[in-house]
Amino acid sequence: MRVIDRYELVGELGAGAYGRVYRARHQVLEREVALKVLEATDEKERFLREAAVLARLRHPNIVEVYDSGTTDDGHAFLALELLEGETLAQRLKSSGAVPVAEAVWILDQVLAALEAAHAQGIVHRDLKHPNVFLSRQDEGVVVKVLDFGIAKVAGAGRLTLSGTLVGTPRYMAPEVAHGEDADARSDIWAAGLMLYELLLAEPAYRGTPNEAFVAIRKGPPPSLRTRAPHLPPLVLDVVDAALRYEPAERFANAAAFREALRLANEVRPVRTTTQMRFATGSLDAFDLSLSPRITDEFSDATATSVDAGPHWSQRPAPPPADASVTLPTHRRPWRLVLAGLVVAALIGAAAAWMSRTAEPGTPAASEPAAD
Repeated sequence: MRVIDRYELVGELGAGAYGRVYRARHQVLEREVALKVLEATDEKERFLREAAVLARLRHPNIVEVYDSGTTDDGHAFLALELLEGETLAQRLKSSGAVPVAEAVWILDQVLAALEAAHAQGIVHRDLKHPNVFLSRQDEGVVVKVLDFGIAKVAGAGRLTLSGTLVGTPRYMAPEVAHGEDADARSDIWAAGLMLYELLLAEPAYRGTPNEAFVAIRKGPPPSLRTRAPHLPPLVLDVVDAALRYEPAERFANAAAFREALRLANEVRPVRTTTQMRFATGSLDAFDLSLSPRITDEFSDATATSVDAGPHWSQRPAPPPADASVTLPTHRRPWRLVLAGLVVAALIGAAAAWMSRTAEPGTPAASEPAAD
């Protein structure tokens, strides 16, 4: 059996342009890990940056790093939390569009991870469906954000030349596509695109990666309400707010995005046991802790069973009779409540943007890599 440092390789989990990922077992601790081994030695500094970033981020919705080092032949490796389940990209491919309540549940955890990262001065810069994992664990299903390999860390030196584009073209924020530095609002944009695609099962920007990149530089995507008018209007409002073309007009931070999304979908904590089925066919019970309050505006928020991928096997329970919040009876006042929340969140972003000193000129954009 092949051994790398203190890890016995059990099998290969996958391979990419820069290296391979193995299922491995620590020889002393007997803990199984995902061992990520870099084969492209020119990317070693970036690879070790990922280890340092993940070591700073202890959060239930971010993959955990256990160890890092260098093999005898000079290849860097990371020992990461071993996850069982599927990525959001696999979920979309197998089952199509995600029901509204489920999409809100997924995005809530993604945004919780971003909130923790941004609090540490870390911008992910490559948030997309393949980098979000639906992890099947003993206590249930947990959403995990992966791959901080190109994350931007406040106060750290650059790993790329000024003006070099970093990220996946289809999910790149407009300001980044135009050569500006990414900040937390760039991650907000990417999360908005993820939500758009979860609800539609189609990318916001269609075409090849380069065609999508060109379209991003030209303007915002078609509003989701024009492509999916059947979705709850308030959820569509939140998607539109996350995808404002100017960074200053988006949500000020991940917490504001989370709060607006929860309010839009009228979600509140309850104890609801549901089941999630992965494409592999295995079943696990878990507590979603999210239940839409059913009104005429959100009658489609309860997911229905599907043949593969996560789904709700039963309708969430309605709120108890003594609930402290009165359900809205008219659509327009409720929309004004959400609008107030969204405006309040965006005012903070506008203030921060106005205080930023603009740099003269726009760096030339380099050719993006394919996603």
